[in-house]
Amino acid sequence: MATGTAPLTKAQRTLLQEAQAIADLTKLDISDLEEIDNQFRLVHLRMAINRMVVAEIVIRYTLIDEILSDLIARYYFKVPKKSIHFQKLWRTKKFSTFTHHILDEIFLIKKMALIHAIKPLPKDVTSAIHRVNTIRNAFAHSFFPENRKEHRKNKRVLYNGKDIRTYEGIEAFIDDAHTAFNYLARRAFGRWTK
Repeated sequence: MATGTAPLTKAQRTLLQEAQAIADLTKLDISDLEEIDNQFRLVHLRMAINRMVVAEIVIRYTLIDEILSDLIARYYFKVPKKSIHFQKLWRTKKFSTFTHHILDEIFLIKKMALIHAIKPLPKDVTSAIHRVNTIRNAFAHSFFPENRKEHRKNKRVLYNGKDIRTYEGIEAFIDDAHTAFNYLARRAFGRWTK
């Protein structure tokens, strides 16, 4: 029997039930679309797509923010590339104060500028981070980001010329986020596999 086809363990079944319950609660479960009143199906699908897109934007943005913070901490606390966490540093007041009162207060673009000042970033990486930041801001600060001045003309949120709420649009976003994160991870840890 292949490893992917083994029956679910008790822990996996429990977690799957939890995931399905959350998907249902947050209206992300589209498996029961035929059971939804016909007049609400398109709305349900659009809401599910929007939530998936917003979640992906926030997660990718946060990962880039985290790796920038990691690079800053590595620079100021002389953490070697082979070390992947700061477990010992977290026990020190100096590190926790630095993290909570400096790193947590700096927004993504300023972190990028600081890293760039330490050692210049490639243009494709800075451009990707700027685009990720812009789209994150649109969704984080507007329930209807298509009404923001930069998107109003098109009546939809475009990412590299593609509607972010389409496969092509979110794929372009993910590609940018990968470009930025993979470069930063190689810089932080030395070798990095995608």
